[in-house]
Amino acid sequence: MSYHLLECYDMKVKLRRNLLQQRTKAVQRLGDLCEVLRGTLLERMTQCNKRGCKCMRGEKHGPAYYVTVTYAKCRTRQIYVSKERKAVASAWIANYGRVWKALEEISRINLELLRLKEDGPTVLPRGSRKGIQEERIS
Repeated sequence: MSYHLLECYDMKVKLRRNLLQQRTKAVQRLGDLCEVLRGTLLERMTQCNKRGCKCMRGEKHGPAYYVTVTYAKCRTRQIYVSKERKAVASAWIANYGRVWKALEEISRINLELLRLKEDGPTVLPRGSRKGIQEERIS
């Protein structure tokens, strides 16, 4: 085997090892998946239209908070969120963004692993949350 082929093989091995390490880190960033929410937190000021009310002079009521989620076929659902629960809703929405970014990273890495055409991509066993142990697809 020529030196050039060995060098290329070493580069592939190092690249694969690096990709697997990156993927393990991305899996660890997923964290606890229980507290995620896909949606948008909205703040609204409302007007009741009652005569003599401050809102008729421009001072609107509120703020009121809502979480809105859009489903397939353009169906949207909104729910009211109390001021006390606003921080929880905001954190869950932020967690969703973090999880989404990690999944995109994992997907990008897996695509690269497939491109390397090695003996099979490495996957996490079912139930593994930390990504420490890995097994090969047969």
